[in-house]
Amino acid sequence: MNYVLINVVDVLPVVDGLVNNEDMAVEYFNRGEDFRRKFAEQVAFTAGEQTARIAERIKRSVSFVESYRNAYKLYYELEREYETSQPFTMWNELPPQMWVKAATAKSVYTLNYEQIMKHLKHAHKHGLSVDAFREHIDTAHGLQQWIRSVKNIARSANKFRDSYMSEVPQHKQRKARILIKVIERLIKELAE
Repeated sequence: MNYVLINVVDVLPVVDGLVNNEDMAVEYFNRGEDFRRKFAEQVAFTAGEQTARIAERIKRSVSFVESYRNAYKLYYELEREYETSQPFTMWNELPPQMWVKAATAKSVYTLNYEQIMKHLKHAHKHGLSVDAFREHIDTAHGLQQWIRSVKNIARSANKFRDSYMSEVPQHKQRKARILIKVIERLIKELAE
């Protein structure tokens, strides 16, 4: 595999003369939280089996990869919709997890671009944390506190499954997987 130097600091994999989005996505993900934007930009150009391979390689769920794809797509749509520098500025200054939440909220609450921009501007102006941003959107669209709490439990269970399952001793992994499945099933039932 060859490598190409981009922006002086980014060394990215090249296959047959083309930059490989799958390898780039994995590379950026492995570099840590500071590279999640670049990870999102790369997964925006992947689909289907590529998404599944990326998820497997980074030891996360397919939905995790898709959430970052949706975040970048939202940013791209806002760039096209608003001919100002605001989407670009917020993409570069707000944590990528806020964009993940914004993209999810757009879908869940059927928000339009104006509503999404209003929430992102609010977060940018007031320096909201990711958790405060989540609560801000959910509260603004009528999500009850108990449902927010259930969603927080679901987020914690997903993080455990996606990030820490490999650290569970082998003889306890079966029980840990069962626990996660039970939590997911009960949360789904509560959300109905």
